[in-house]
Amino acid sequence: MNQILRFRPVISLLSRASIRPFHLSSTRSIEWADIDEYTNKVNSSVFITTDVYEKDDEWIQYEARRNERLRKRREEFLLGPPKTKSVVSSDRNSTTCPSAKFNRKEPDVKYDLDDDRPKQMNDPYLPPPHKCIFCEHNLKIDFRNTELLSQFISPQTGFVFNQRTTGLCYFKQVELEKAILKARRFHLMPYKWKETVYLDDPRLFNPYEDNMKKVISSEKEKYGH
Repeated sequence: MNQILRFRPVISLLSRASIRPFHLSSTRSIEWADIDEYTNKVNSSVFITTDVYEKDDEWIQYEARRNERLRKRREEFLLGPPKTKSVVSSDRNSTTCPSAKFNRKEPDVKYDLDDDRPKQMNDPYLPPPHKCIFCEHNLKIDFRNTELLSQFISPQTGFVFNQRTTGLCYFKQVELEKAILKARRFHLMPYKWKETVYLDDPRLFNPYEDNMKKVISSEKEKYGH
């Protein structure tokens, strides 16, 4: 009994819903004429697109021919007018010559468009580059020539003189330092030399020293300092 009461509301809802009647006459019949018309439109549209493509190709060919004519006119303008020989005035009794010899066109002279551009050249007013002693005499720096390398080393400290002291160019200075380092690694030259201790130089004589002392002492006495 409880089960029957449970499903009773569902049955009541189904009974209340209206059912639409179904008739065979309501179905639409297929008209083949409409389909044929649609297919004809599709086919005609295809032909239209092909015509458009052909017109585009014709326009591209016309544009190419037009650009070619413009290019030839531009080249003729840059080359200049053709050179012709004019007939000069002659005497009255002179025989006439065929005009073909005088109106003969000379061969076309092609002008180089790059002639008017500035040419790359060195400044003639610049002084010649300074060459160091190695570059001027073409001397090769060898790590085995210790007598040559020792001339560029300080005998007091064993350090290599800088470029300002040696007067060498940058490349020869680097090559010299590498050769000295290589000679020291092969024990051909010592890393450091014995530092020689020199006495202080004597003080230079100043003839105005006594006069300055007298002036200073008089000023102190005058102002009481």
